[in-house]
Amino acid sequence: MKKILNLLTFSIWVSAACAQTTAMDFNRQDCNGTTRHLFTDLDSGKVVILEFFMGPNCQSCMDAATEIESLKAKLLIANPGKVMTYAIGFQNSYTCLTVTNWVSSQSLSAIPMDSGATQVAYYGGFSMPTIVAVAGTDHKIIYTANPNNGGYTNGDTSKIHTSVNNFFNPTGIGRNQSVVNDVAIYPNPASETITVKMGVTAQTETTIQVLNYIGQVVKHTENEQVNNGIVTKTIAVADLPSGSYLLCVHINGNTVVKSFNIVR
Repeated sequence: MKKILNLLTFSIWVSAACAQTTAMDFNRQDCNGTTRHLFTDLDSGKVVILEFFMGPNCQSCMDAATEIESLKAKLLIANPGKVMTYAIGFQNSYTCLTVTNWVSSQSLSAIPMDSGATQVAYYGGFSMPTIVAVAGTDHKIIYTANPNNGGYTNGDTSKIHTSVNNFFNPTGIGRNQSVVNDVAIYPNPASETITVKMGVTAQTETTIQVLNYIGQVVKHTENEQVNNGIVTKTIAVADLPSGSYLLCVHINGNTVVKSFNIVR
């Protein structure tokens, strides 16, 4: 029975740990007393940027908020009324007073909202800041940046800008079009290295993550340019303990998830 439960737990984890490509909806009051429904805003054609912060002394959170505020102003020039930002306390213990004071002290136009722990867990941002951009009637995550997938840096601001511009003015490859035929991992089980093999149908960028059994990112490659054809990547796993792992390939707005084992 214990083995069956462990397999069930791992199956649930495989399906949820790093495969989030769709926004988590909310329909509740913000800290100004206004009811906000995320999917209604997305259905109306808006892009929503969610800023999860840890304050008041999180310097990286303040830096990210300043960058996003500047980015929002630029985006609104070309897309009037179509970009919204939320500043959300990353823990449920963050009251509206805490959040509104933080927004005010940073001179932000973001909508303040408390109790963000559930969303933070959903988007995988176990450290701060985590920035998520969502858009479209399909409620897709078009960009996410958090310390568990390389950390939010100023470079992410330009990437979010590009993602939003591509949403409003789609060109080239469709943002949700799959450009991956298949992903394979070998050997499985592995001991020293794994080789990731994928068939790619267009030139694009890919991010690869390896997650352990409790959902921590233990290996990470970010935004590597790949050409069309058969692409292989070798990842060293000799430093990881024996156990079950997930490999997540994020490419062109899609996520392919594969499980593998390390045995020694």
